[in-house]
Amino acid sequence: MTHESVWYSRPRKYGKGSRECRVCTHRAGLIRKYGMNICRQCFREKSTDIGFNKVRFFPLQIRRPRYIPNNTRAKRWHRHVQLLQPIRRYEHRLKTS
Repeated sequence: MTHESVWYSRPRKYGKGSRECRVCTHRAGLIRKYGMNICRQCFREKSTDIGFNKVRFFPLQIRRPRYIPNNTRAKRWHRHVQLLQPIRRYEHRLKTS
C-alpha cells in the first residue's frame, strides 16, 4: 500500500474537512451562518455585494478616558458601558431593487 493510495482516502462527509468556501475553496475561517459558507477573507470583500452593512452602535465621542484618577469614576464608567447595547459588526439588510 503506497502513500498515494492512503493519503486523503478517508471520506469527508462531516466536520471541518468536508466544508470549504464557495468562492475560493479555502477551509479555514468559514462563516456558516445563514448557509453562506464563505471564508472570512472573501466575506470582507463581498459583504457589500451580498447586502451586509457595517453598523456601529457606539458613537465616536464615547471613549474610555485614558487615565481614571479614582475608583468612583471607574465604577461610573463601567455602569455606563453596561447600559449601552453591544457592538454588532454587520447587519443584514435585503437589497430592494
